Amino acid sequence: LFGFTADQAQATPVLTRVMAAASQLAHWQQGPLPVLNPIDRTGERVDANWCPGRLLAQPDSVGSDEDFILCGRWPGEEGADPFAWVQCGPWPLLLAAIGYVQDSWAAEARGGLLLELPPGQYPHYPTEIAVLVAGDDGAEVLCGSLGGFVLGLLSRLNMGLFPAPLTEAALNARLSPLIGELQRRQVWRFQEGLSGQQGFYRIHPKFSDACYQISGVRTLGLNGRGLRRAIREQAEQWRIERQGRIATWGSGV
Repeated sequence: LFGFTADQAQATPVLTRVMAAASQLAHWQQGPLPVLNPIDRTGERVDANWCPGRLLAQPDSVGSDEDFILCGRWPGEEGADPFAWVQCGPWPLLLAAIGYVQDSWAAEARGGLLLELPPGQYPHYPTEIAVLVAGDDGAEVLCGSLGGFVLGLLSRLNMGLFPAPLTEAALNARLSPLIGELQRRQVWRFQEGLSGQQGFYRIHPKFSDACYQISGVRTLGLNGRGLRRAIREQAEQWRIERQGRIATWGSGV
């Protein structure tokens, strides 16, 4: 199975991981697994769909079991209501929720989340989007890319990608066409930066208004509280970790 015998030196790291996994499984053996409820296909029950143990199909792909695995595709008829389109697509909903958190956080005037387009990128099909997080003092810290942020968020939610994890660069590439679709359907909008500043993405005003209507309040307001909280906590933690690394580098440690 390993390609070498167990008494060889290169087998030691592999066997150690196997034993660690076996030990963890042994602890769980006597306890029942938590029940994973079927997916709410209306998309309103964000709390039920985005829960620990849930798998999310990679962007633009379909899970093998769409009753329990969140779909990776974002179909929808032309001219369809943007909020209804977002509700039925887990990936559009996730990025819409990030925009919603960004908007509500900015209203507090105490820190915030910025999705910035790096130089030389095309706004509708970016190869990556830079994520900056500001503290209460307004100072922005570049923390990484949107793909890295999403991977950290899924880990925080104890969720995983199906059928296999993606690297940060691969996820950025898979999200690129969705960024264009979000803008075309007026869920996100790209705003040119002022002189000497980069352009950035924000929630579209029309979609923002829809978030405060009945369906929006139920989906992202009430049922989406856990997801929104995780998005903000992930951003704040990312900023703290990045500042710690900068301080370490600065001290020469």
